[in-house]
Amino acid sequence: MRTRIKTTPVKVGSILIGGGAPIRIQSMTTTKTEDVESTVAQIVSLVQKGAELVRVTVQGMRQVEAVKQIRQKLKDLNIEIPLIADIHFFPKAAIEVAPFVDKVRVNPGNFAKESFIELIEVCKKSKTAIRIGVNHGSLAEEILFTYGDTPKGMCESAFQFLRIAKEANFDQVIVSLKSSNPLVMIRAYRLFVAMMPAEGVFPPLHLGVTEAGEGIEGRIKAAFGIGPLLLEGIGDTIRVSLTEDPEEEIYPCKILKGLPPYLNSLTYDGNSPEEAIIQISAWAGTFLLDAPTLDLKISTPFGGEFDLKLKEGILQAARLKMFKADFISCPSCGRTQFDLKTVTKNIKQSTEHLIGVKIAVMGCIVNGPGEMADADFGYVGSKPGYIDLYIKHKKVVSHVHESKALDALIDLLKKEGVWKEPTLV
Repeated sequence: MRTRIKTTPVKVGSILIGGGAPIRIQSMTTTKTEDVESTVAQIVSLVQKGAELVRVTVQGMRQVEAVKQIRQKLKDLNIEIPLIADIHFFPKAAIEVAPFVDKVRVNPGNFAKESFIELIEVCKKSKTAIRIGVNHGSLAEEILFTYGDTPKGMCESAFQFLRIAKEANFDQVIVSLKSSNPLVMIRAYRLFVAMMPAEGVFPPLHLGVTEAGEGIEGRIKAAFGIGPLLLEGIGDTIRVSLTEDPEEEIYPCKILKGLPPYLNSLTYDGNSPEEAIIQISAWAGTFLLDAPTLDLKISTPFGGEFDLKLKEGILQAARLKMFKADFISCPSCGRTQFDLKTVTKNIKQSTEHLIGVKIAVMGCIVNGPGEMADADFGYVGSKPGYIDLYIKHKKVVSHVHESKALDALIDLLKKEGVWKEPTLV
């Protein structure tokens, strides 16, 4: 592992991020934020697992009021954990909640620059940090028009907001450049780091592959994207976004944080299958982007079938060869409109034999339409118990009851000529 790049230290609650501080592990609650008791319980559970920061969704003023209660209840329990508010589309919520959290995450793709100036002034007074959270799938129209949905466009999206912060003499800013495609994500962070000196800003970087999915495939995607950057010295805080209980994200983060500096092999001789997946995927990511090959010789103590599945997952994450359908699924949060974990598993079981077809399973209309990235088909929560179906970014079926939604998705796949009956083994 190379020496980490130097970044400006940012204080988030009781901890420092960047500036040589340890790499920090974070996750996000999946409860409704307004369900204060459940949210507090999940935060406590995440802290016990090893999370160092926790993010909660703040859609509007109800959630702002809930955050105040959550903060007080955590204090009563003597739980000191930096709390992050996740904002989409509603600047007033960001401005109102900022004094009661340690960091506010905004997406420049859906947050007005004028409101960002106001948010900075509030955060200065309350000593609250900001994360500029760029997402490959939800870039602003002006960025798409000039740069397309490219790594350069992602970088410019972040720098536009960083220039505003710099002009306001506010340097307590963290940046993320996330994509569900780990190759795009790696290229974006590398380019951003190369551009920092000319811009005269050196913000800490939060790493993550958004909507990585679940199970082995989700861990492979996340490690394939995050691991190479950490091994290059890039990254100050990380999240492994999985469509699972958020507690399950922490152990993969710990493995990534502890990647051995001498990691240069596709051989693993330890006793943890999850560690093998993370370490080997991380190392594979360091060379497959620049020197693509199908010839991966993976060796673990867990048997040939495990090794083959890991190899196929890595090659698929690298977009070098497809072995099954590719799934983009968000990790769930308080905005989710259905049982995302169960639905994702059911969709995978029914459609994973469709080699090369990309299917997004998104919990809500906030993340769904914009952040499905390059998915061919989308299954998106529209309101509690109801689903919208998409082809690319175009909604083609509206408000299907969730009890009929999987059948409706299969009907859509048939209509578009990509459905094949699964082969019985």
